[in-house]
Amino acid sequence: MAGRSPVIAALLSALVLPGVGQLYLGRRGLGGLLILLTTASLAVLVAGLVRGLSGLPVEEAATGEAVRALVDQAMARGRGWLTAGGLLLLLAWVWGVADALRGVRRPA
Repeated sequence: MAGRSPVIAALLSALVLPGVGQLYLGRRGLGGLLILLTTASLAVLVAGLVRGLSGLPVEEAATGEAVRALVDQAMARGRGWLTAGGLLLLLAWVWGVADALRGVRRPA
């Protein structure tokens, strides 16, 4: 789309949400796909957190060591989900920013 800045598109994808830069450039299909991928990756991250935190005793002593042990247990239970969600989110972010930067230079 003529008159659209690739820098603004990249900033939108980097700072607002991956895919928003593509929407700014008029590339609705890819923008929607990136927003969907970002939403899915955030859902996987939340699922990992819920999985990790479920079953933790609520009334534990609030000492530093007790809290650290509980956090370590939670992270061990949700590690796969957290890793997958984090990698998906990183992929969507990098793809959105890189594509937005070069998106204007391609003919539509």
